[in-house]
Amino acid sequence: MYLAELRAGGEWPFVLDLHPRLTVVVGLGHERSHRLAALVNGALCGRLDGLDGIVRVDGQEHRLTAELVAALGIPPEINVVLRASDLPGARVLEADDDPAPPPPPPPPPPEEPEESAELIDARLALLQAREARAGAELALAAGRIALDPDARPAMIAAEGALETARRKRGDAAERVRSTQAALDAARAEAAERRADTRAHADRRSALEGRRQELLTALGTTPTDPTPVAEALAELRRVEALPPRPVDEALALADAWTALQERRAQVPPPRVAPTSLVEAALETLEAARIEHTLAHEMARLDDLTPEDARDIEAAHAAVVEAGEKVENSRRPRPLARRRLEAVRAAEQGLLERLGLSSYHAYLLRTAPGLSTPVRQERADRADAALADAEAVWEELHAPAADDERAQELAAETNRVRAAAFDLLGDDPGVDVEGALRALRRPVDAEPACRELLAALDAVGASPETGADPAASASAWLAYADEDHARRAALQAELGGLQSDLDELAADAARSEDPDAPDAPDEQAAVTPAESSVTVQVFTRLEAQLDEARAAFEAATEREEVARRARNQASSRLENARSAELRVVSLCEELTGATAAHQQAAMRVEELEHSEVERRAAAAPALATPPMPRAPEVDLSEVEVDELEVYVLARLVGQRSVGQAGSLPLVIEDAFAGLPVETTEKAIGVLERFTAAFQLIYLSDDPEIEAWARLFGPKGASVRRFLSPQSLSAT
Repeated sequence: MYLAELRAGGEWPFVLDLHPRLTVVVGLGHERSHRLAALVNGALCGRLDGLDGIVRVDGQEHRLTAELVAALGIPPEINVVLRASDLPGARVLEADDDPAPPPPPPPPPPEEPEESAELIDARLALLQAREARAGAELALAAGRIALDPDARPAMIAAEGALETARRKRGDAAERVRSTQAALDAARAEAAERRADTRAHADRRSALEGRRQELLTALGTTPTDPTPVAEALAELRRVEALPPRPVDEALALADAWTALQERRAQVPPPRVAPTSLVEAALETLEAARIEHTLAHEMARLDDLTPEDARDIEAAHAAVVEAGEKVENSRRPRPLARRRLEAVRAAEQGLLERLGLSSYHAYLLRTAPGLSTPVRQERADRADAALADAEAVWEELHAPAADDERAQELAAETNRVRAAAFDLLGDDPGVDVEGALRALRRPVDAEPACRELLAALDAVGASPETGADPAASASAWLAYADEDHARRAALQAELGGLQSDLDELAADAARSEDPDAPDAPDEQAAVTPAESSVTVQVFTRLEAQLDEARAAFEAATEREEVARRARNQASSRLENARSAELRVVSLCEELTGATAAHQQAAMRVEELEHSEVERRAAAAPALATPPMPRAPEVDLSEVEVDELEVYVLARLVGQRSVGQAGSLPLVIEDAFAGLPVETTEKAIGVLERFTAAFQLIYLSDDPEIEAWARLFGPKGASVRRFLSPQSLSAT
């Protein structure tokens, strides 16, 4: 909330418009400032006392009434005036003599009729019209003094001088251009001759530089790929060998055969019926077959999703490499090596995961069998195999008193257990056949170490964990590309040598004057021709310096003439503006005079009406004495306490009811303080001008100058010219 306008009638009529941020009111004096501050504080508390005004709340204008103050929730006891006596450390001075007791109050007289607002507005309009007429008269006198009758002849003379200077400057510029063109032509001709003599040298230098680059690139001895290729072929040969029988399995098979022969020599303690034995054997064989198949299917559970992705990626690489070889009419060795490398990588991955081929992987991943079903089938197969083996052992179990048969049975179980550990699975009935059929791949570790040594010898050692065969294939492909690159460089070197030989032949023909095909343009420049060229350059440069000096002098004269013309033009423009200004001021003076006459007639008419109205009213009472502000001693005011107090007053008025922030009236509270203390207090107020409306009542010119620093958008100064008038400055 902020006050936009205040109006008062009665014995002290005035109209005061206020700035929404900072308003400094000067010209009131001590007592009237005290009275105005009390009027503003009373109005904001709901006690208008003949004061009228306009306030703005949330962008809306409202008339200042007691009802509005109550509706906004402003407490009736609030104090929005900051006086010197309120400052911390201030001491109110008391008079030496006690004042006489006041006389008894007279009976209340009848209320005096107030002066009409229309008369107040008319008097203010008359004062403004008088000031406007005086300003128009002063402006008209100043405009007539500014008239210049000699401006037009001076402008004509300046235009003629400028045209003459421009013509002379154009002649000097043409002379400079012609001389510069002749000098440029001579220099271009000499440069062309020098360029012809340097062309062959520059080209020869460039060819020699490129030749040295090619020799440097071809200087290193190429690495022989034969050891790496042979080591890689040996590794692949070893990996391609068929698996070999295991000596430990063969020895265990011989022991099994001998044990069976010994068991055959021992008569059976009892003979079970043939039909029962055959049925038990058939059941045992079927249980073993089902056990093998179920565990083969269940073993797929050990494959993780990452293993399945690796198998699919390796097979896709094999398919892609095979298509490149098949689709090419003449497959390159690099493509075949790539195919062999990816096949070896796929087979190694399958063997590591316990798969014989990609087809076996597809069979194991065939749809229709989920993980729980496979595991349940494996569990049933294990139970069925255990039951069948128990029945078989029961049918062939020796008598309890046959110690030899029991020892052979124990030895048989031990050999079967050893065969199970070696094979990794139950060998079934044919233990000997399973052991003799066991094969293991040939150890490729020596060939792999030989390949790593060959790669290390050529400086292509693979990283830890990398496939040596793939690294060797990649290096051999790089070696093929390096060979092709060296061949291309060798061919380019031969072409450069031919160009150098041709340039040498051209240089020899140019140096030989008797050569029939020596061009005249490439002949050496003689000393006489060189001397003549220097003389021509010297003469043309001297002429160019003279032409430039003349051009600079003409330019300076033209600049002087242009400045004179500009001054004359400005003088003529000012004279024309003065003439138009005089005409306009005459019209303004006529209007101001007419407005002043109308305002005077209106005031005279309203004053006559006011006299008649007052005559009909009761006699007016004597004007009550102006209240006096107390004298205050500010010598004990501290800067820090003052800043805190001012900040507290601002915070206390920041949010009051529905009005928000209330205006703060400063009744010349800082007068008499030291300059530094006043600046500190003013600094606190300055920081809050955007959030509060400040009304500063003071006749101090420093306060007025401080307000003018904010400009018209941040502050305004209102000056009382007389008890009944107010003018904004």
